[in-house]
Amino acid sequence: MKKLLGLISKSYLYWTALLLTSPVLAQFTSPKPTPITSGSLQSVIDGISNAVAGLAGAIAVLFLIYGGIMYIVGGEAGSKSGRAIITNALIGLVVVVLAVIIVKFVLGAIE
Repeated sequence: MKKLLGLISKSYLYWTALLLTSPVLAQFTSPKPTPITSGSLQSVIDGISNAVAGLAGAIAVLFLIYGGIMYIVGGEAGSKSGRAIITNALIGLVVVVLAVIIVKFVLGAIE
């Protein structure tokens, strides 16, 4: 009985998600790519630093979630490793934020 209910709920979620997203996907148009040379050097560097900071921030959030799960369910050894993962993710996030601040400051000084 549990397998049947699980199968019904999974198929319901699948079809609901499929039916709700299909109108949105039908209206999607891909944006026109802009060449990276279509601006000044400062704007290119600023765009690259924003992209790298966004990627690093997303990775840091994933590591924070992973460290939190390790901290909660890992027992004594998992608690220590989870705490280390969380600490390192926060340190990395601070380094990324400081790097973006330094890049913005240097680009502002150049202009």
